[in-house]
Amino acid sequence: MHFLIGVLTSPKVREDILEIFKIPDENVITAKTLNRSEISLEVINTKEASKDKLLFEALERKLPDSLKKKNINDIHKEGSGIIFTIYAAPKGRTTRPLGTEHVKENVDLMGIHANIYHSQLEDKYREETQRAYTENEFPLLVATKGFGMGIDKPNIRYIVHMCYPNSLEAYYQEAGRAGRDRQHAHSLILSKSRTKQCVNDLKDLEIYEPRCANSWVCYYTRNGKCDYGMQARFISSNYPSEKVMKASILSCYEQIKENYNDDNWVIIEFDNKISKEYQSYLFHFQREKIIKDYLVLSYKRGKMEFEIRLAKEFFDKTIVEEKVNKIVRQLQTFKRQKYNMLESIWEYVNNKTTCRRQFLMDYFQDSVRFGAEGCKFCDIEGISDEIAMETTKSTRIAGMYDLYHSMVESGKFNYKTLKELLDKMYVENEQESFKIRAMRHLEDYTDNQVALYIRCMISLKREPSDAYSWNQSLELLKNLLSSTEKKELPHVVNDLSEIDSQATQGLLLNIEDRLFDGVASQAIWELAEDQKIRAIAKQKYAIHSVSRLNAKLERWAANGNSRIG
Repeated sequence: MHFLIGVLTSPKVREDILEIFKIPDENVITAKTLNRSEISLEVINTKEASKDKLLFEALERKLPDSLKKKNINDIHKEGSGIIFTIYAAPKGRTTRPLGTEHVKENVDLMGIHANIYHSQLEDKYREETQRAYTENEFPLLVATKGFGMGIDKPNIRYIVHMCYPNSLEAYYQEAGRAGRDRQHAHSLILSKSRTKQCVNDLKDLEIYEPRCANSWVCYYTRNGKCDYGMQARFISSNYPSEKVMKASILSCYEQIKENYNDDNWVIIEFDNKISKEYQSYLFHFQREKIIKDYLVLSYKRGKMEFEIRLAKEFFDKTIVEEKVNKIVRQLQTFKRQKYNMLESIWEYVNNKTTCRRQFLMDYFQDSVRFGAEGCKFCDIEGISDEIAMETTKSTRIAGMYDLYHSMVESGKFNYKTLKELLDKMYVENEQESFKIRAMRHLEDYTDNQVALYIRCMISLKREPSDAYSWNQSLELLKNLLSSTEKKELPHVVNDLSEIDSQATQGLLLNIEDRLFDGVASQAIWELAEDQKIRAIAKQKYAIHSVSRLNAKLERWAANGNSRIG
């Protein structure tokens, strides 16, 4: 028996599916390529405060020009379009412009017949809207994410994103609604760009989320947020800080405990405001065997009623504490994965030099190559009538990719081989493609040292003040210190120091002294090329030596000795 796995399924999710369902790898069928050559790609990334004008220009001029039509009405004579936005029916000053109703009002002013579609509408209305759109009764749909899952409408000619999604998977899936008839279609992202202060904010290297994550306005301009900030708020509201998350999980646990009635079954109601969050915790409780089972009994009066069967471990404080800490770690890892995903799509949108199609193919680990001229079907090279597809790859470059993937998959950090590969990337001008692949890998495996090194070095060589890359550089150094590959640490420190010595010093000072043993400290002390970094390593070595001596004294004192012999 063979199984078909979605073409956009990430390597990590694919791995999980095969493990859970015990599917042999040879029984899996996947598409040969993800390239949708019929869809031209464009991004408008601007500082404009309002996107209303951008949308007007897109419908009035951009889309007709890209699709070689006189006007939007000519497009609608043969096909239709979708405008994706991120809010259903918001009321706030900064969010309303990205709501379906507001977007539809602007479209109506242009004389275009449009309808809205989102999850808050009644089922009957949504079903009728979907039917009417599929049967070409109106040409334009304004929708939130998720519309069209499983819908095969062949003549969608364009997709407009009013705000880019939270991942490149989501974007490519939504853009892929267009051009199912294999005729030319166009995908356009209207993005509000990030401020340079936000991109280069190095104040707290331990925190990945931007300063505006829990706010409705930009931290720097005090105006409406950019696309990155909008998506960051979604992530951080679902995955709060470690401290807040742990308190919330324990609150859920205590509420269950308070309703316990001696027969290992608990019936409890949670308010709808927290029911989704608590249902997630119940899933993790069951996974960690704190509870045996749970199910939803009813939805009533703004509450969800659950029936929960407890395990004996539920009453063991030590086990519960251990399991809760594990759940928090898992959820914080999910949060980091979400931010890595967001960073990837921001790189795609912010990119001004790499062919957009090549960016996507590299991100999805596809073998398609377009060469130095690019696909000639995106805004980077210009959307050409004559699309030159270069799909072959030289043996030399193919070997580089094979080596990279084997190193990433093995997880072994060999600095000499990795540095030689990095140098070859620049000789062949392939560095951005490798970086994109590394970014994608980090969304599933946040601590992969090979991917961290490639992503950080290439990003920092291009933009030495990129805060996110310094965040991940700190993570790389910590991982190396905690691994068997710590002998490679001085070489990485030297590479980072060549880019920015002061920032590298800051990384080393940020790392807890306990992580530096004598081997790591001495290696940096002896091999570092920067004198200030050598001084920091010497200080770390001294602290480690004193710590060992104190520990030895404490052991002797505990054994009743008065002196060290």
